[in-house]
Amino acid sequence: MTASVFFSIFLAVMIEVKKRSGPYHKFFIPSFISLCWIFVVIPFVVCIPLLAILFNHDAEKFVSLIKGSLTGLAFLLMIGVTILAIVVNVFFQKLEEEKLVKFIVRYLQKILKQNAVSAGNDVVRRLVEYFRRKVTMTDMEQLKKDLIEDKFPIVP
Repeated sequence: MTASVFFSIFLAVMIEVKKRSGPYHKFFIPSFISLCWIFVVIPFVVCIPLLAILFNHDAEKFVSLIKGSLTGLAFLLMIGVTILAIVVNVFFQKLEEEKLVKFIVRYLQKILKQNAVSAGNDVVRRLVEYFRRKVTMTDMEQLKKDLIEDKFPIVP
């Protein structure tokens, strides 16, 4: 009964993450599932039951197996939680970065429109990307060349 409640909550959380993450769900969901397999399913469902079958339950080795497996699993779970926290942190940083870029693109489009210049999202996004990284004169020359050769349509 408790397992079905936890599974239902887990499934609802995964569906919500998939809805909210947009293009990042192609990275986030498989990595989360891989972490679950590596740190939960394989140790708890495969390794410990198989090792428990091999030992006599009254033997001293069985007690040391249980102690060692619990210690190892606790260590694996700590590593799994740490990796999951890092992945989630990177994911949310990417989302914040994307929000910032979208805001800058909208703001630049508004300024360009006030100056009677119409530019699509892809052109302004390319400009923002040029200025976000270290801009050199060769980058600016390449940008001018790309815009003059009409590789990017100016009118949306």
